[in-house]
Amino acid sequence: MADIQERLKKLGASARTGDGKGTPRRPVKRAPARSGADDKKLQQTLKKLNTQPIQAIEEVNMFKSDGNVIHFSAPKGMHASLF
Repeated sequence: MADIQERLKKLGASARTGDGKGTPRRPVKRAPARSGADDKKLQQTLKKLNTQPIQAIEEVNMFKSDGNVIHFSAPKGMHASLF
């Protein structure tokens, strides 16, 4: 009987996210999804820079010297004044 109680205590202790008795039993603490917020910030920044989609180009692959590839789908361009 003592062996069963010991196992139950160990199981209950491993299931708690906090340290105390009154903490909820949650096996996984989940972080909020941020991909939507990051995309929204990026779109706002691009809008501030007055970017326009480039009509004739659908995607761009840039090859770096170390072998990595940077891929852009539907790239946007900025009007720049060069002087």
